[in-house]
Amino acid sequence: MIPQPFTVYLTKILRSLVLCCMLALSACSSSPKKEAPVRSEQAYYSSAQAALKAKNYFLAVEHLRNIETHYPFGKYTAQAQLDLIYSHFQSGSYQSATATANRFIDQHPKHPQLDYAYYMSALASYDVDRGFLTRVLPTSPAQRSIKPVVDAFQAFKRLVSRFPDSEYAADAQQRMIYLRNILAEHELQVGQYYLTRGAHIAAINRGQYVLQHFPNSPSVPEAIALSAKAYLEMQMPEQAEQQLAVLRSAYPDYKELKNGKLKYVQLAQKQQRSWLNILTFGLVGNAGQ
Repeated sequence: MIPQPFTVYLTKILRSLVLCCMLALSACSSSPKKEAPVRSEQAYYSSAQAALKAKNYFLAVEHLRNIETHYPFGKYTAQAQLDLIYSHFQSGSYQSATATANRFIDQHPKHPQLDYAYYMSALASYDVDRGFLTRVLPTSPAQRSIKPVVDAFQAFKRLVSRFPDSEYAADAQQRMIYLRNILAEHELQVGQYYLTRGAHIAAINRGQYVLQHFPNSPSVPEAIALSAKAYLEMQMPEQAEQQLAVLRSAYPDYKELKNGKLKYVQLAQKQQRSWLNILTFGLVGNAGQ
């Protein structure tokens, strides 16, 4: 058995050791970290270019940010910002790419490559919602959030309006057509939803919106048919026939037209199935179609 005085003495020693360890750890954690020495602007830029060539975009971002931080008015600052836009975009940091592009536009309103900044800002605006799931899952862009599409369309429109002779203008116009078609399809899908929910006036408004704002999109015949269906649901055959006349004239090969008539069963009729039809699994009785 250990004598009590020795136990007390040993306890004091252990407490002292624990206190010393705690003080040592506190001193280590509070000691300032040694920062890397600031390199020359040329050295940062050369390292960034080497990283870009190797497609190591995260490392390129690090070097280019050092130029912005340590040499905000340096020789390579403007070009470093342009390269930073590209690096952010290539690394999938679309929000950072957009922010950097917009900052460049504000800081260099007369730069000869200003159109490039507008172009990259537009590209990044559209790709901002393209995460892993949207790349893998077979979803239509019109079914996702429409805000990035609107932002990208407006950004491309600004580029084409301000720099009609830019080398990026033709590509921007093609992308605007694609984005316009997505916007039209989105409006159509919303209109279809309204139709199924019985909001017939809202469905007609969506169809007319497509006709007015996206007259050259592939969604136009669907928009006309949507209006016709909504009028049929509202028991307004004359107005429905007016829409069908336009559809027959402009789109005679529309998929839902057969012998000039619209293949559409009103929702109210679909719900009127007889009990005999239900019990015989649709073999006998009124199917409501």
